[in-house]
Amino acid sequence: MSAQTAAKTLSGWSGEIRGEIAVKLSLAALPLRTRPDFETSRALCGLAQNSAHSELTPNFAAQAAGIILSTSQNDANTKSGVNDLTSSFKNQIITLKCYWRLTIMRIAILIVLIAVVVFLAIAAWKTYTIAIRTTPKQKQAYIDRSWAQVSAADRQWYQQQAWQTWRIKSEDGLQLVARFLPPATPGRPIVVLAHGYHHTHQQMIPYARLYAQWGCGLLLPDSRGQGLSGGFNLGFGWLDRRDYVAWSREILRQRGSATAIVLAGVSMGGATVLAASGEADLPENVQAIVDDCGFDHVYPQIKLRVSGKYHLPQEPTVWLASLLTRHFAHYRLQEGDIASQVARSHTPTLFIHGDQDDYVPIASERHMYKICQAPKAAYIVPGAGHTAAYAADPDQYAARVKDFLSRYVSDFA
Repeated sequence: MSAQTAAKTLSGWSGEIRGEIAVKLSLAALPLRTRPDFETSRALCGLAQNSAHSELTPNFAAQAAGIILSTSQNDANTKSGVNDLTSSFKNQIITLKCYWRLTIMRIAILIVLIAVVVFLAIAAWKTYTIAIRTTPKQKQAYIDRSWAQVSAADRQWYQQQAWQTWRIKSEDGLQLVARFLPPATPGRPIVVLAHGYHHTHQQMIPYARLYAQWGCGLLLPDSRGQGLSGGFNLGFGWLDRRDYVAWSREILRQRGSATAIVLAGVSMGGATVLAASGEADLPENVQAIVDDCGFDHVYPQIKLRVSGKYHLPQEPTVWLASLLTRHFAHYRLQEGDIASQVARSHTPTLFIHGDQDDYVPIASERHMYKICQAPKAAYIVPGAGHTAAYAADPDQYAARVKDFLSRYVSDFA
C-alpha cells in the first residue's frame, strides 16, 4: 500500500503499536537493500522502537517505510545500471576483438592476393622473355646451338658450298637474311628450309645436304628474331608464315617465274610452312609442303612448354604473356591457329612425326592430317622423338620424302 494510506491507518493506534509496525516495515524492506545500507535500516528501526514509548507522530511509520522502500528501489536501479554498464562494456570488448580479427583477416587476404598477382606477373614476363623475346646474345647462342647439333661431315659439306646471301624486307620492316645455293642443274626445284625454335638455319644442314643430292637448289633463311635476321621477337611460326610467302616471291623474282618451290620445315619451322600453305597469296609455284613435327596451334604449344619445362601454371600465365606479346611483338598467341591454315590449303602436304615425340604431341599431327583437304600423306616414324625422325631412319625418311615430291613437284624426278 502507499505511504499516505499507511499514515492514516497508524494515526489511530497507540504509540507502542505504531513503533512495532514501523520496525516490522523496516525489517520487511531489508531483503530489497544492499549490504552497505543495512546500518541505515537498523538505525531507523531503533528510532521507531525508542519512539514507541513516547508519542510517535502518526506519519512516522509510513515515512520510515516509504524511505526504506524508496532507498531499496534506488539501490535496485543502481545495481541494474551497473549490470547494464558491465554488459555494454563486455559487448564493446567483443566487438573490438571481432573488428581486429576481421581487419587482420582482410590484411592477410590482401597480402595473399598481392603475392599471387606479383607471382603471375613475374611468370608472364618470364614466359614472354623466354618464349618470344630474344637478345643479341641469345641470337648468337642459337647459332652456337645449331652448329653443335651438326655432324662433322655435314659441317664440312656446308662449308664447301658456294653460298649466296639473300636479304629481303618483311612486311613489318625487318631485314631477313638467308643463305642460297643454286641448283646443280638449272630449272630444278628450290627447297626452302625452315628451322626450329631457338635455332638458326644451320640446324637444317643435314636436310639441305639430302635435297642437294637430288639436285635441288636451297634457300636457308634465319627466321625473324633468330640468327642474322632482324627483330627481337619470335614469330613462333605465325608471323613467319608471311615471311616465307615473301621468300617464295623472292625466289621467283631472282630465279624466274617458272621455278618450282618446296617449303619444308621442322618443329616451329614445320608449323611455319604449314601456316604459309593457307595464305591466299602464296605463289602457285609452291607445289609441296613437307612438315616434320610441326604443331597445330601456337597458344597450347606454349602452354605445354611453360608447364613442362619451366613448371609454371599454364593459366593465366600464358594468357598474360599473350598480352605482352601483343604489345611488343604485335600479335596475340591465340591468333596462331596453324590447323585452320592447313584446312584452307590446296598444296600437297607430307606430314612427318615421331611417335615418341614428347615436345609436340603426335595428336597435333593427327588433327592436322585429318582436316587437311589438299593431297596428303603421312609418315609416322617408330621410336623417334622430337626432330629425330630423319636421324632415326635416314634411308626410309629419304625414300618417303622423295616419293612424295616426285608425285607433286615438277622437274623433281
